[in-house]
Amino acid sequence: MSKKFYFFFSLLFLATRAALVIDVQPTRIQPGLTHNLVVNCSITENKIPLMLKINSLVLSRFASSDNSSFEELIILNYNENKSTLKTSKVPEDSIGINGASYISLTWPNPSYQEASRYKCEARGVSTSFNKISAAAYASVETDEPDTRSLVDELLHLRKETYETSNSLKEVKQKYTSLNEVLQKSVNKLNAEKQLSKNSIFTASNLFQGKRYYISRKQASNEINNAQGTCEFYGGYLAEIDTTEEYTFIVNFIQSVSTKDSTFSCVYNGLTDPEKDGIWSHIFSKKDSKFLPWGNGEPQNQADYRCICLEKSYNWRYNDLPCYFGDILRFLCEIPEDEEPLVN
Repeated sequence: MSKKFYFFFSLLFLATRAALVIDVQPTRIQPGLTHNLVVNCSITENKIPLMLKINSLVLSRFASSDNSSFEELIILNYNENKSTLKTSKVPEDSIGINGASYISLTWPNPSYQEASRYKCEARGVSTSFNKISAAAYASVETDEPDTRSLVDELLHLRKETYETSNSLKEVKQKYTSLNEVLQKSVNKLNAEKQLSKNSIFTASNLFQGKRYYISRKQASNEINNAQGTCEFYGGYLAEIDTTEEYTFIVNFIQSVSTKDSTFSCVYNGLTDPEKDGIWSHIFSKKDSKFLPWGNGEPQNQADYRCICLEKSYNWRYNDLPCYFGDILRFLCEIPEDEEPLVN
């Protein structure tokens, strides 16, 4: 080999080493004590001497079963998507990639297997359009942990366990205290909600797991507002589906009417929005087959799209507009297991 060629080769080797960098931290590990092993593989300024185009950056290490060959850990391809490929040898969530020139691999709690020789390799096409590669190497050695190191680690773990335990106790105490405050607030809100329900409604006795609530005197009533009020208290405008249920409700309305004679009509949850003669419940959307109309009803006028239980018909059905004055009430149906409200 001529001196001139040797000098050129040396310069190329030094330039390649400067362009392609592999770094391991730490260079010596103690299995069981070292927390992390970090291997970085990078290309300076995205350029390799005599390499016209870089196709991929590859991080490898000596195969554990064959120290004469390398196993590929990560391949970073230089294509439009800059896709990556990793093998099963790489732990989950351990790869860090910056652009197309840097790979960082972290081994948490490295074992003896991670003490190996690593290779950072750039693969590409030369200026003469031949496939070429350039590589840099770094090694990780092991140190057997001594007794003092093991004791120190155990003491450290014990301290961390103690601190974690205390932190958990503090969190639990704060959570318990916060939970008590929240529970008091919830109880207060529920009590206020119950009081407001008492002021707005008169309640029936329990019927098949439900109660019926007839509204007290209102300035006006509109069907959607009535439905919204029922929903706020956990129910919906009454859906009367059987003779037994209807009889119970009529008896309830009559008992209220004997104490309050200012109303003559009570909305339930039936509407006919399309005016096609099909009456359906607002909440369940089900068509009703139970329609105990009063004499001469329904009148089927253009804006008569709602139903009330009419006093003059002995609380049978009457169609009417979905907005009415203060002689009308509405009836909520609310599933519950509580004691009857005080009327």
